Amino acid sequence: MNPFTLSCVPEILFGAGRLADAPAKLEAVAGAGTTAMIVADPAMAGLGITAKLTAALTAAGHRFAIYDGFKGEPKSSDIDTAASLALKAGAGAVIGLGGGSALDTAKLVAACAVSGAPAEAYQLCETPLPKNRLPIIAIPTTAGTGAEVTRVAVFSNAQKIKVWAWGEEIKPDVAILDPELTVAVPPHITAAT
Repeated sequence: MNPFTLSCVPEILFGAGRLADAPAKLEAVAGAGTTAMIVADPAMAGLGITAKLTAALTAAGHRFAIYDGFKGEPKSSDIDTAASLALKAGAGAVIGLGGGSALDTAKLVAACAVSGAPAEAYQLCETPLPKNRLPIIAIPTTAGTGAEVTRVAVFSNAQKIKVWAWGEEIKPDVAILDPELTVAVPPHITAAT
């Protein structure tokens, strides 16, 4: 299969090894030397994928903070914690790395880190999403949710009720689809997604 790039929103980059394009895309959407807030599925660290991404960012002169403290479905508390970390780090963009949970979390972190509002403010469109959210790069490691190209983020609120936020404002700017990232994922996860 030949690599390709689609020019749309989000811009979609597909092909083996395209993870290497993350630093250039970060610079394109947020500027040189940007600090990225990486929201990574916890399993990515054990598979070496988080380290591969951070090494590429560092080599290109970018800084980063990482939030990988969630388990399972995104929770509003995870989003709020990651948004607070993004603010503290002075993040200029958010990179989601992993399955749909990591990507949905990243999309709302990009909004909450700018607005200062908790994730639950955006549940069921109770509050308009900020127009000036941080740029979002989505790097999926599974193929199932399509979270890297949608304008929806699903999460559980403090009452453990699954809710959603919706709007063009949380649609990623760039989606990097690198099939090499799925190779290290356990076969049962690949089969399920």
